[in-house]
Amino acid sequence: MGIALLQDIPEEKLARGQVGTIVEELDDRTFEVEFADKKGRTMTSLA
Repeated sequence: MGIALLQDIPEEKLARGQVGTIVEELDDRTFEVEFADKKGRTMTSLA
């Protein structure tokens, strides 16, 4: 499932609207999300 950021995360070089993929549900309110570049390489993964 994909998500889009609602705000910039400059320390991770992520911009509002950037799309990430949920890779794991840690609990009811916390997810691990992976962001990749246009070539499919992982840029960062956040929880």
